[in-house]
Amino acid sequence: MLFLILATSVIIFSGCGAKNSSTVEQKTTSETSPEINSAKNTAPVADTNTASAENQDLSNNTKCDAEYDALISKYGKTYEDCYGKVDTATCDNKNNTNKKKNLVLILDSSGSMAPKIGGKSKIEIAKEAALNFVKNLNEEVNVSIIAYGHKGSNSASDKAVSCAGIEEIYWLDKIKLDVITSKVSLLQATGWTPIADSLQKASDILAKYPGDQYQNSVLLISDGEETCGGNPVSKAKELNGNNIKLITNVIGFNVGGTAESQLKNISQNGGGVYYSARSSEELNNVMNKMSEATCAINKVNANSMSQISVTNSHSSCTLKLGNESTNISLGIRLRNEVSDECQKYVSDKYDERHKSIEDQIAEAYNEGQKKIDQAK
Repeated sequence: MLFLILATSVIIFSGCGAKNSSTVEQKTTSETSPEINSAKNTAPVADTNTASAENQDLSNNTKCDAEYDALISKYGKTYEDCYGKVDTATCDNKNNTNKKKNLVLILDSSGSMAPKIGGKSKIEIAKEAALNFVKNLNEEVNVSIIAYGHKGSNSASDKAVSCAGIEEIYWLDKIKLDVITSKVSLLQATGWTPIADSLQKASDILAKYPGDQYQNSVLLISDGEETCGGNPVSKAKELNGNNIKLITNVIGFNVGGTAESQLKNISQNGGGVYYSARSSEELNNVMNKMSEATCAINKVNANSMSQISVTNSHSSCTLKLGNESTNISLGIRLRNEVSDECQKYVSDKYDERHKSIEDQIAEAYNEGQKKIDQAK
């Protein structure tokens, strides 16, 4: 009996021990298993940290962009004017330049234009040649026509009247050939030769047209020298050097000696070209050649002005970019206009802007040079 009780107690005790041992083992396994801990805890913690870092980077970029924009707003320059202005002038089209053109035609109607050449008076030949010349001008040219010597007579008693009788018979305007023809056809060769005052009259007509915006020129057709006391050579030089930059071209018609010498000096001092004609055919040929020569001069002048404009624009924009870069650098490093954490970001972003503008300036210069070369 005693044996049975002891045996039963041993069995009960052993069962309880097994149960407790299993419980402890399960608990220990759960606490120490790395796979379970990783599955339950590690992944969620990592996702939270990454999202927080991304949000922080986004916040920093927004802040740094704002600081960069503030610097550019304060120190940034504009660069639209880096291309310069390229003027072109070709001889393919009559009087083709980028500048607006004003031409004052001065017709000598003094008494010396009355004699005939080949059955026609010199004044009639000159009028016909002048009308053909005007007819062939580009329609965009503004034309004025001045006549002198058509009033009074070439007698001493009429000198004062004739010398003062300079008249703009066609006011500066687009070409209206019928009106011009009607005005020119009335001219008669009778009086004296006030060339200097006629040049001054042309200058007065063109006074409001500055030479940097307009091409202002005179075409004087004459057969003689000044007879009214003026100095047309010094006058031509004076007008060529003033703000309208008046160019004086001269055609000496059936003239020689001291008279031709003076006419040549007028054109030379007036920045123009001198031509000589002895007949109606020569006069018309000369006027055609004068157009060609004027075009050639226009091409040289346009090329020179274009080169100056393109070079100056390139230099100006390069200097402007350098000033901008210096101010941006000072703003970042010394003036505390950019926070410490944004300095590298702002500096790198500005380097991209600087390189882009630098490339644009170089491209503008190269494009300008290409256009100049094409216009030669």
